[in-house]
Amino acid sequence: GSYIDSKSTTMSVDVEWEEMNFTYFGGHKVWDPETHSYTTESACWWDEPKEITVTNHSNSAIKAQLNFASKVEGLNGMFDEDVILLETAEGTAVDAAPKDSTYFSVSGAGIETNNTDLGTITVTISEDIQ
Repeated sequence: GSYIDSKSTTMSVDVEWEEMNFTYFGGHKVWDPETHSYTTESACWWDEPKEITVTNHSNSAIKAQLNFASKVEGLNGMFDEDVILLETAEGTAVDAAPKDSTYFSVSGAGIETNNTDLGTITVTISEDIQ
C-alpha cells in the first residue's frame, strides 16, 4: 500500500501600521501686485514616513504585496519596499515569528482641506512558493 502524509497550509498574518496621517504644508501666500493674485511659496508634504509591519504566523513562507491607490489626482504614495517576503513560522516561538517592515510616504499634489482622504493601502498576502 501507499501512504501519503500531507499537511494543510494555515495562513495567519498580522499587519500593523502607524497612524496614516500626513501633513501638507501649503506654504505662505505672497501677494503679486503685478497680477493682483497670490502665489504660494514652499508648499510641500512634510517628510513623515509611516511604518507598516507584517508578521508571519503561518506554516508556510508568505509574500505581502503592498499597493497604494490615490484618491487625489497627482498624489504619489511610495513604499521603501512594496514586497515583503517572510519565512515560515514553523519551528519558531510566537514572539520570534518572522516579521519585517516597510515605510510609506506621500509626495506630489497637495491638498487644501483638513481630513482629506488621500487613498487606500492594500496588503495582499499569498503563499510564497519557491
